[in-house]
Amino acid sequence: MQNCKIFVKCHQLRIHDSNNSEIFPTIDSQNAIIEGCSNLIFKNEDIQVNDFDSPGSVSSNYTKSGIEQKDQDLYKQLQSADKLQDLLANITAFLH
Repeated sequence: MQNCKIFVKCHQLRIHDSNNSEIFPTIDSQNAIIEGCSNLIFKNEDIQVNDFDSPGSVSSNYTKSGIEQKDQDLYKQLQSADKLQDLLANITAFLH
């Protein structure tokens, strides 16, 4: 993936071969794994990110930051969607 905004709700997150993207994760395990990635921005300061390309050291392949106001509403809607149908309705409403 390149140049994307990714809103994801999952138990475990693994991202491979991606760059220049913003990730808005809600992760049950509070743990993300990246490999072969660069310039990722995780919009959740509470998660732990493990970079398999930089084991045991500080990675320059990602940063973490808070969510900007323009993305806050959609992020909250996606977090509360329990069913795929609700999720698709939220995305469709946001895009129109």
